[in-house]
Amino acid sequence: MDAPAAQLKRADAELQDIDERIAAIGRDNLNEVADAYTAFSSVLDRYEDRATDRDDLQGYIEFREQMAEVLSSVSAELPHYDAFTAADDELTTSVTSVLKNANFDRARSQLEPAREIAELRSREQDVRDTYRTARNELQKHQRTLETQLDDLERIKRLGEADLDAPVSLLREPIETYNDAVAEAFTSFKQTASARAILQLVAETTAYPLVEYRPPPENLHDYVHESAVGEESLNRLLDLAGYSPSKLDHYVDTPQAFRSNVATNQSYLRSLSANPLQVSWPPVSADALGWHMRERIAVVGRFASDEVVARARAVRDLGHRDDYEQLRTSASAREELSAEERTRLQDGAVERDCKEHRESLDAVRETLAAYPPLGRR
Repeated sequence: MDAPAAQLKRADAELQDIDERIAAIGRDNLNEVADAYTAFSSVLDRYEDRATDRDDLQGYIEFREQMAEVLSSVSAELPHYDAFTAADDELTTSVTSVLKNANFDRARSQLEPAREIAELRSREQDVRDTYRTARNELQKHQRTLETQLDDLERIKRLGEADLDAPVSLLREPIETYNDAVAEAFTSFKQTASARAILQLVAETTAYPLVEYRPPPENLHDYVHESAVGEESLNRLLDLAGYSPSKLDHYVDTPQAFRSNVATNQSYLRSLSANPLQVSWPPVSADALGWHMRERIAVVGRFASDEVVARARAVRDLGHRDDYEQLRTSASAREELSAEERTRLQDGAVERDCKEHRESLDAVRETLAAYPPLGRR
């Protein structure tokens, strides 16, 4: 990533030179000369064709009025004031004379000192833009290097894990709990009222680590207020598949049922024990404790004491002295690809870590040496 760093260094050096030149001129003088040059040049460009046309007297008159207006705004104390007056002299004719394109060319030549100052202001902005862009690119590269280094260090950390560790000490209690809570939730869907199920899911918003999507408001309200809400969730899904004429025999307001329930079949079918289960490999011990506290609170509302006990057993895994070691071993088994294991064995990961650290240090040093323009 040498290009942005080199661009940043070059831009900084050029800005220092520009700053010195502007300091010698004065920022106010720079702006006044640049504005006057821009106005003067604009008049030349707009009126050259008309002012050199002997048949367009009105164009010549307008041209001289515009020139007079520009010159009146230029202070005689301004650097290169004489360039503007010299240019104006080139464009001043007697009554019988006619301006030629050559007069305009010579006027532009007279304005050369003012043009250089105007270009200095323009160049300053361009270099500032280059400085900002290069620095932004360097910051992006810093973030990329940091992410890549984190990934490499993760691989390295996993490579240090004991792949023969007895990870079943964690896996078996977690799988037993996952199976038990899945079975309990399936039974809950079959036996509990749809109203009770949706109410339970709605109230899990109090447990942000249990990631159920809240029921659509219209579905929740309909099931809460309608008699059909006493039916099981599976029964509601069966009814949603009925034809309008058949549905009329089972619900009081078929249209309301179809609008609120049938249109939300995908949501109802998606309800499962997944948000209550524990991922593999598991999270850190602290995170596991928080996750299981919330799961126990929810599971206890519909599952048996045995399922709750299994949830507590998973929570208690985080208290094991070897939990993090076993978790790291489990992660290594699951996450390390064959290629990553080979790169670990031949030292490629360690070499990449070293190169990324060195590159990151260099980028950080460059960014520190070339701060944002506001603090430069």
